[in-house]
Amino acid sequence: MKQYLFLFAFGIALISFSFSRQRVVKNNPPKKNYACGVSPKRINSKYTKEDKGFEMVFNPPYKWKKKELKVYFTDIYDYEIIEKTLKVANKWATEGGAGIKFTLSVLLTESDIRVAFRDNQGYQSLIGIEAESIEYSSAATMSLQNLDYQPEAEFNRVVLHEFGHAIGLEHELQSPNANIIWDTPAVYKFYDTAYNWEKAKVDFNVFGKVKTNAFTIFDPKSIMIYAVPSFLLKSGVAIPWPDNLSAIDKKTIKKYYP
Repeated sequence: MKQYLFLFAFGIALISFSFSRQRVVKNNPPKKNYACGVSPKRINSKYTKEDKGFEMVFNPPYKWKKKELKVYFTDIYDYEIIEKTLKVANKWATEGGAGIKFTLSVLLTESDIRVAFRDNQGYQSLIGIEAESIEYSSAATMSLQNLDYQPEAEFNRVVLHEFGHAIGLEHELQSPNANIIWDTPAVYKFYDTAYNWEKAKVDFNVFGKVKTNAFTIFDPKSIMIYAVPSFLLKSGVAIPWPDNLSAIDKKTIKKYYP
């Protein structure tokens, strides 16, 4: 019965697929770039007293007000991959304790988040309710380029990371309290060579700080952090890729989505 229901949903999805666009942000990295790059859109909002005291780089203006987010897959119809993606994404609730869940949408017009696997845009996502912007009403809001061909650990990490962005989280390296002593020339050279990122893109995605008055404690174990090789740091101590939600990830997300 489950297979017949999915075939019906698949047919509806094929019809609505024709209205979707596979574009996430301007100045995207080249085709073979899988680095995470988030939307350049930012809201200049003042933070209230109740926004203070959180340990992670959560951007309050981007918080969803709903408890269920409907996810539409724009260019992949393999039910096992779809089910796997949603199961990992929902670790924010099942393991993190967040009062929010991701469910499958078979209609583009009813979706909150739109995921593309084949748009050659690397790994990236809009931040929280940026996905409600009219310019993205029929566009992919998240890219997981060929992630289904990656090892299990990479799949889990990237899905958790990008869906973290989708519910309002920023990069942990950009925490106002991330006092990382970079070897700046080495960083520019690395991202130019490995990802063909221009200086401005490195400044925005790596060196730039999230403008927030919310108190944050830098968490090097957060699922929202980049791995940083030792040769990019003057301390010479590398930051490894995380493999799951950290204790602070869980503590913070429960506060924002109780």
